[in-house]
Amino acid sequence: MTSSSDAPLPADHPEGGGANGNGAAGRYYGRGIPYLPIDGYPGKLIAIEGTDGVGRSTQIQLLREWLEVRGYGVIETGWTRSTLMQPTIEIAKSSNTLNKLTFVLLYATDFADRLEKEIIPALKAGFVVLSDRYIFTALARAGVRGVDRQWLRNLYGFAIAPHMVFYLNVDVKTLIGRVLASRGMDFWESGMDLKHGDDIYDSFRTYQQKLLKEYASMGDEFSFRTLDARRSIDRIQEELRRQVSAFLEPAEKIPDSVSAMAKTRLMTATARTISPSPFRMRSRVFPPSICRWRCCRRRMTIQDGLSSSKTVSFASSTTTRA
Repeated sequence: MTSSSDAPLPADHPEGGGANGNGAAGRYYGRGIPYLPIDGYPGKLIAIEGTDGVGRSTQIQLLREWLEVRGYGVIETGWTRSTLMQPTIEIAKSSNTLNKLTFVLLYATDFADRLEKEIIPALKAGFVVLSDRYIFTALARAGVRGVDRQWLRNLYGFAIAPHMVFYLNVDVKTLIGRVLASRGMDFWESGMDLKHGDDIYDSFRTYQQKLLKEYASMGDEFSFRTLDARRSIDRIQEELRRQVSAFLEPAEKIPDSVSAMAKTRLMTATARTISPSPFRMRSRVFPPSICRWRCCRRRMTIQDGLSSSKTVSFASSTTTRA
């Protein structure tokens, strides 16, 4: 007999209902992992979503490099990258006979493994976690295949609500051109398991249209920040950096009671104090873990510099004696 504490919670219960748009950023959607509490973790979770061929991986790589230059500790995680499940998923997909529920459960296990071993430890240490796809990929793909949506949301109730979700949106025509110009179409990305037809091109178009509708239906609920993926890589990256920077480094709000002239003077003085020259990094408050990382990196740089200077001095003295 199942105890009352183990029974599934209703959708409107504050600790149940699985993944939904009411989840607080940085907290579990539902019950979560019982032995891994995450209250008060300083790290941030940023997910970049979108169907195949929209350029997620490229944008994440550029965003990671930019954040690291600005002094943030960053880790990257992605769909089916679990060391535990990746080989199993590849073998299962190679047969092209994967049952839709097995398909869902394999991906959920992959996500759970990465959540426990990669995402949560990084958030605890104060890192920025960049996720190439998140649970929304699973919800969209399984939804297209007819899996019960509430069951799916309950299944992913252990997931953490991201602080930011960017959705790279593109039309099917542009998507087809990109996929054909790069790696081509494969069985699963084309939805051939859904038996839309024998032609892989027609199946891809039909499947991707349904997939885009699934993403669109989740946009408002989960607060997607939609970006036009038809734009150039540089323009998309510029918008990503602008929004991420505004989130990670919010400007201090000036009280409304201060006069307009006083506000102008205060902002000018602040700008001069923070950025007196282009060679000085503007002040920023970092989590303790990132501060330790930066200090350690600075010590290594100083030590390398001292070692280099000693080598140069020794070489100079040797040359002089000769």
